[in-house]
Amino acid sequence: MTGASYYFATSVIVVVGVLAGSSLLVDTDPGLGTVARLANWDGRWYRRIVDDGYQYDPKLASNVAFFPAYPLLARFLHQATGCKADVALVIVSHLALLGAFMVMACYARTRRASGPPEAVDLTLLAFGLLPTTFFLRMAYSEALFCLVTALALLGMHRHWRPVVVAVIVGLATATRPVGVALVVPLAIYTWRRTRSGWSNWDRSGATRTQRGLRLSLAALSCFGTIGLCCWGLAAFMAFQWFEFGDALAFVKTQSTWRIRHDELAGPFESAWRLLTLEPVWSVYVPSRPDYWMRFDSHENPLFSLQFANPVFFIGAAVLVVIGAVRRQLTDYEVWTAVLLLLIPYVTRSHENAMAGFGRFAAVVIPVYPVMAWLLLRLDTGARCLVFAVAACFLGLYSAMFAASYRLI
Repeated sequence: MTGASYYFATSVIVVVGVLAGSSLLVDTDPGLGTVARLANWDGRWYRRIVDDGYQYDPKLASNVAFFPAYPLLARFLHQATGCKADVALVIVSHLALLGAFMVMACYARTRRASGPPEAVDLTLLAFGLLPTTFFLRMAYSEALFCLVTALALLGMHRHWRPVVVAVIVGLATATRPVGVALVVPLAIYTWRRTRSGWSNWDRSGATRTQRGLRLSLAALSCFGTIGLCCWGLAAFMAFQWFEFGDALAFVKTQSTWRIRHDELAGPFESAWRLLTLEPVWSVYVPSRPDYWMRFDSHENPLFSLQFANPVFFIGAAVLVVIGAVRRQLTDYEVWTAVLLLLIPYVTRSHENAMAGFGRFAAVVIPVYPVMAWLLLRLDTGARCLVFAVAACFLGLYSAMFAASYRLI
């Protein structure tokens, strides 16, 4: 099967879930149409950006917290075709996801050029059936981010020119804040490519002056490439400077996007909480202010993404460790995965009571080849059981999201 085939096959589960949730579950917002149900929660904020542009109020939650690449693409489609903002957002998400599946197929084949062919299929199935990937079919920026991340990793695997990969990484920094996680692996990739060129020059018989000049030019090229990779973030900051007089508006508004509103701890106490994984385990302690049942209207943990968010996050972290120890991941992939998990954990885990971390784990592209490597060690029956359970939760979460249950 091709990447496109896996996209359609796994997305059917989400469509069935959305239709079932719209008709069978107790709807908390019965006035929504089918497409609007795909644009719940963050999708509503993206719709406002498409319709009315960005706003910023230092005292209120403002939509500058949402990065521009995804809503800008939807706005272009909205203006070009006249379709509603919700429709444009969903179309962009699904086109990006289709592209992500196709790039993931190429990426998996490149990684497993000499390995078993089933590894490619298992990678795509894992990518399509991980329960929190239902967000990739909704009006969220995750699908576009997955596409760009997979494309950047593919470029590094296939030894594309660093400047090309830098342009791709720049788009990632315009799509989600964690796009900066790709800067480190790009820097390593660029350094190694440049160092390889230095070795060739040293053996070319050039004079010391010529080698020094070439090394200087190569170093400038290296730093220039790394600077280029932040073009998306730089453009967004420039826009905020001209529009609101504050290039860091997207950072400052984060203080209003919190689930917990207790007083923030000092730097040393915060560091200790992170080191002891307090944001993770406190979700399951009834006496804690971030206990999962404080944020859900039902008491069944099987139906609570707030309960499952730390599980998905820790599961992704364990997969990265396995991939690194067993040498299933390259240095570029390890750095990408670690930073995609570490950045939100350090910056948002306490304030958000781990809300959204299942979604954050879903965009960590390097974990999917590790999943495939582990699944290869199971017999066919066990694999089918794993995928069946994952598909059930994928459909369940889609149904609850469509019925406006709190899934973030």
